[in-house]
Amino acid sequence: PEEVHRAIRVRAAQNGRTDMVSLLLAKGAAVNAKDAKGRSALAYAKEKKSAAIIDLLKQAGAKE
Repeated sequence: PEEVHRAIRVRAAQNGRTDMVSLLLAKGAAVNAKDAKGRSALAYAKEKKSAAIIDLLKQAGAKE
């Protein structure tokens, strides 16, 4: 379900797991979904300064 994908994707972005973010996006996870705090995977990737994940999310259509 999307809720599970969202939680995993956000956690992967928080932890710098480019492989997991890539896999979830390839499986159709919603790139702009937000967690319970209203934050997206892109917001967490920016917070962690994870350039690879930021690029990956933006290529998939993530919005600021």
